[in-house]
Amino acid sequence: VGVAPARAVRASLSTTDVGGEGSHATVGGGVDVGRQGVGSDGWIATPRLSWAGVVGGVWFLGLLVWLSALGVGLRRAQRRYRLGWEPPARILRHGGELVRELGLKRRVPIRVGAADVPATWGWRRPRILLPADAEQWSTDRLRRVLMHELAHVKRRDWPLNLIAEVARAVHWYNPLAWHGVGRMRVERERACDDVVLNTGARPSEYATDLLEVARGTSGGFAGAPVMALGREHRLADRIDDLLDAGRRRVEGRHSAWVSGSVLSLAFGSLALLTVGAGGVPPVESEGVAKREILTLPSASALTTEPANTAALRSSELATSPGESLPSGSEASDPVAASQPPSEAASEPDVLPSASIEDAAGSRGVVQAGLTAPALYSDALQQAVPVCNWDRGSGRGRSMQTNVDDDGDWKIHWRTPECETEIWLEGEVVFNDAEDGIASMGRDARFEVRERQEGIRRRLVAELDGGTVGYRFWLDGDETEFDASARRWFQTFLPQLFRQTTLHAEARVARLFDSGGTAAVLDEVRRMHSDHVSARYLELLMTQDGFEPAEVTRVLDLVAELMDSDHYVAGILEAVGDRWGIRPEYEASYVRAVAGLESDHYAHGALMALVREGMSEGMASEILAASRLIESDHYKADLLTRMAEADGIGSTDRAAYVEAFASVESDHYQHSIVMALLDHGPPDAQELIRILALMETVESDHYRADVLTRIGRDHPLEGANVAAFLQAARGIESDHYASEVGRVLVRRADLESEQVDLVLDIAGGINGDHGRGELMRALIREHSLSAAQRERFRELALEIDSRHLQDQLLAELVR
Repeated sequence: VGVAPARAVRASLSTTDVGGEGSHATVGGGVDVGRQGVGSDGWIATPRLSWAGVVGGVWFLGLLVWLSALGVGLRRAQRRYRLGWEPPARILRHGGELVRELGLKRRVPIRVGAADVPATWGWRRPRILLPADAEQWSTDRLRRVLMHELAHVKRRDWPLNLIAEVARAVHWYNPLAWHGVGRMRVERERACDDVVLNTGARPSEYATDLLEVARGTSGGFAGAPVMALGREHRLADRIDDLLDAGRRRVEGRHSAWVSGSVLSLAFGSLALLTVGAGGVPPVESEGVAKREILTLPSASALTTEPANTAALRSSELATSPGESLPSGSEASDPVAASQPPSEAASEPDVLPSASIEDAAGSRGVVQAGLTAPALYSDALQQAVPVCNWDRGSGRGRSMQTNVDDDGDWKIHWRTPECETEIWLEGEVVFNDAEDGIASMGRDARFEVRERQEGIRRRLVAELDGGTVGYRFWLDGDETEFDASARRWFQTFLPQLFRQTTLHAEARVARLFDSGGTAAVLDEVRRMHSDHVSARYLELLMTQDGFEPAEVTRVLDLVAELMDSDHYVAGILEAVGDRWGIRPEYEASYVRAVAGLESDHYAHGALMALVREGMSEGMASEILAASRLIESDHYKADLLTRMAEADGIGSTDRAAYVEAFASVESDHYQHSIVMALLDHGPPDAQELIRILALMETVESDHYRADVLTRIGRDHPLEGANVAAFLQAARGIESDHYASEVGRVLVRRADLESEQVDLVLDIAGGINGDHGRGELMRALIREHSLSAAQRERFRELALEIDSRHLQDQLLAELVR
């Protein structure tokens, strides 16, 4: 700590305290002042703390306080999660479906209860906590809220948020840090809102969800480093953004920029500290490698069209000073970049760059029944590969489509190779050849912006004097819409149609007219979206001339290609509503159902088949599919309805019993068995199997009810008696044990060893009445050996009631 002569203190020094020159003296508590000197007036200089030390101490104290608050907030959130409970099955089911839709690799645990707003946190093991009233939310609201929270998980917002909070703790004194973290929070929530809207949610309904959730906010997560849906203090701005139909909904770009700024602030400060300490020496390079300039020939030299004179330019291949931005940079004009398509300047937004994948392995674009769109010439395609969206499946693929209430489209595609944005406003009609636009409404507009590494394209189609006109930009410069540009557009349009439902009605009708069902199914095989595939198949089944006999081909394709339970169930429902479930395609129907993971959808589809009436042998197929249903509720309802519908033949009863064996709930096991017994008498082997399964039923009430029903209505003989006794011995209730035992001794011809077992059951009954009734029934219905009579007498004497003892002993004497 530095020493400065800020003040002096008076000291009394004796001649023995101060020596000559260079001697030392101590004052008071032993502060060494010998080398600081003493004035003639008897005052000496004393040390004091420097301002740097004070400021450093205050900063460190603030850092500790802020980090402690983060730790306390996180522990509080964890405690709220532990206090929650397992949500109903429908919440878990919708959560699982959305996890698969977003492509998350692992299940995200969900709990409800100890929260006032939905929240998510966690890095390696993310989790979601919902308020208790989420159990009463509508399905649409539940899916929208879960989609928002899962979007945080997919974007890995929580670790970024935690790093940002730590950066703010380090820079707690800096207003820029507070502003940066605040902007990061706002943009993070907007990005997740965009994910919800891009799945087709109505902005007005989602805004209502936010308001309803915000009403329940009580600040329970204040200070906790979690993402809470309704606690955002700028909720009004978020709702304005939701209802702004003109805002571009591109998830993650602004949030990532703000996140990068906050992280730069944190780590940049560490770098400055290191430099200030002299820890980073300058690095001298021994030489600078020359950059090779690769110039491409003009488009006319690459294509076979002599009239094509457009020059290809790439910011990474040939660059002039000030001519274009480096690959991956933002647009040079931020005002133009922020304007909607109709007001933007001629320079399009520069989309983030992506790695180019060799186009040699891409498959050609061939469309059944339609003219195959032309591609660039081979040389041009090798120089600048054309975006191929069929090739873009897998990691890094993102496709978002938003259609507003006016029918205007906003589409954003992204793969590791390309990124494309599309706007379609008003009435736009494409021609039959799918190589251009046939007509447009007066105020209609169609715009495409596409970016690959090394090339940017922009196309705008608009009405010009009653005809459709095209304007085209290449790397930011407006050029002629020539043959090369037309070839690119011809390649682009079919991919646009395959990735969206745009133009779907006209395309399906044209494909069906030219090639029938086969042409439509072949086109569906080229699609990657279950949503689009389902729409095409639904339209196919509405075409005049489509025969029910072709439903088998549709269902087989659904079972083969489609993953989404929602859309598969929609196709199955459409088939049932239009033609019913006919014997000629029952098997294909059940195969499609077997691919469903959702118990809800599988149950609904199989129930439709049961209601329609099952053909011979179909019950076994349904029973096999029912084993895939995990929910006892859905499985029991299906099996019970099958029995009530008399859909179980004699050959299917064994499969029915095995399906019942996979049910864990005592309640549902009881209802299934009773429905089977109502349907008809079981044979000997089936009865033995049912009695064996009754041993797994823990409820005395349900077990006794089934055993009593079997004992009263079905003959007990041979091996059935042993199985019945084995099931009865597990009953703990005195009342039910006595009741089941009396049914047995009255209905069965017991062997000597079986009488011993009944006496054991009586010995296990503690109540006088229950034991007495069973023993009275036994002595009246069966002859006892001498040993058994002695055992009977001992059990009678253990009864507390003297009156009942006398009655039993009198029965024994008779």
